Amino acid sequence: MYRARLQFNGGPELASDGARYDSISLATSPVGYGTAAVFTTTASGAPTGHSWEYTPDGGNFWSLGNDAHHSGVTTGTLTVAGDSTFVNRGYRVKVTFASGASAFSNTVGYNYAEFTAAPAGLTGAGTIAYGDTAFGFELPGGVLASSLNDGSLHIDGYWSGSKSIANGGLLAPFISGGSVQLHFALAPHAGEKISVTTTAALRRADGLAARPSTWQFRNGVRSGAGVFGPASPLAGATGPVTAQALADLDGDGDIDALVGGASGIVIYLNDGRGNLVPQAVPFGAANPAAIALASVSATSGTDAIVATAAGDLQVWSNSGSGVFTLTSTVTTRLHPRALAVDDLDSDGHLDIFAACASGNAVYLNDGSGHFIAPSTTFAAVGAYAGASVVLGDVNNDGTLDALAAYRSTSDSSTRTVVWLNRGNGVFDEKSAGLPGADRVEIADLTGDGQLDLVTTRELGPT
Repeated sequence: MYRARLQFNGGPELASDGARYDSISLATSPVGYGTAAVFTTTASGAPTGHSWEYTPDGGNFWSLGNDAHHSGVTTGTLTVAGDSTFVNRGYRVKVTFASGASAFSNTVGYNYAEFTAAPAGLTGAGTIAYGDTAFGFELPGGVLASSLNDGSLHIDGYWSGSKSIANGGLLAPFISGGSVQLHFALAPHAGEKISVTTTAALRRADGLAARPSTWQFRNGVRSGAGVFGPASPLAGATGPVTAQALADLDGDGDIDALVGGASGIVIYLNDGRGNLVPQAVPFGAANPAAIALASVSATSGTDAIVATAAGDLQVWSNSGSGVFTLTSTVTTRLHPRALAVDDLDSDGHLDIFAACASGNAVYLNDGSGHFIAPSTTFAAVGAYAGASVVLGDVNNDGTLDALAAYRSTSDSSTRTVVWLNRGNGVFDEKSAGLPGADRVEIADLTGDGQLDLVTTRELGPT
């Protein structure tokens, strides 16, 4: 407590009333991806009001209101749900006391740590050697070992399905600082594409969350001449084939096939010698427009996602032995024509990108193999229908983008479009002078770590 004494010439000495000196301090801690920053005040005395302010660049301060990023603006605790765009911001609070006096706190900056896992141990072409089982990633600042589990790491083989420690597809990881080495229990198939997602559940050694990311690599192939032998027609196929897909359907380590046509979808199981044997009973409706295979449900098998001739999207769950059961139908009638499946929002669940009769649609997985239906297509490309789509990280930002080919519905023209992923399954068009195509594929053809594009046209050059 403080007071003043006044001395008058030849007069009495008077003392003022007591006054309290009130101090304010402000503190916060660094935050990682998806974690809110909490600013807390410590004030002596009895505060009666708080008013928070911010500066975007260290200059003038502006008053804050509660909004999508800020809450508690009239309390002693401010919560800020920001991201890397907030790093230059500073925050302070004006505190009012019972006496009517007010004071400002010190200014504290928004401390956001942006970091993500990056693949390690791969060649420049994004492959591992044929027969090898090891791959890994690096996380700046070290890895919190307790956070590395099936919730923070999702791995899916395009032909062999989901691989985790729980299902025996992965061995226990080896962690050394920020380096993580993983091993498949069995080597992937030759040429198989592998997708890896690290989610926000992965933590740095200090407990901060990593920015989610998804990346792909391929298993290498054995050296050979690249010469193909005579074709062997498939038995049991009736009428023209409208769709096909390859994967291990019965978990025996061999690549099997689904072939769609007039009789529905025929299951062909590999006998281990490269002979595809048709099974007795087809499933699904006739003449599917597209088929994709991926482990999207809780079963142990590779499931089938089917774009029907009627325009719906169906999910058929695989028992693990090649027996399929219809589990859901998305009846948006958007007429998907080409499908690609991978983790589009880096949450550890496989989603669907569909190039449709007009435009595109993204179906996000809710985590149980059910897909959230879009109400309309997005970014329609005029009078063009989807013909082919492939996913890959073409701008090296840790999210999977889409490259799609479209055929005109009125003439013989075609289009090729690159769709860049914002990281949440929302895509923006980014195409400049790409040749029109009926089919697209991407791969690192030059070994420089960048994905290259291969296009083909039915009526035109490749």
